[in-house]
Amino acid sequence: MAAIRAYAAYDINSKGLYDLAMMTYAGVLWLFLSEMVGWGTVRMRDIGLPFATTVLGLGWMVGQRAWYVGV
Repeated sequence: MAAIRAYAAYDINSKGLYDLAMMTYAGVLWLFLSEMVGWGTVRMRDIGLPFATTVLGLGWMVGQRAWYVGV
C-alpha cells in the first residue's frame, strides 16, 4: 500500500492513481475498524495514532480531490 501512495504522490494529477490511493486509505481504515470492533483484537489506545493519521489522510484526500484531479 505504501508503494501505491508513493506513486500517487509522484503523479498527483493522475485520477486513477489518486483514487487508488484513496482506496488504500479506506482499506486501512476498514482494517483498523474490523480489528477493533469486529474481532476485538486491539484497543483504540493501541491504534490511536495510526487511526487518526488514516482518518485525517483520507479526509484530506477526499476534500482536495477536485484541486488535484479536476473532478
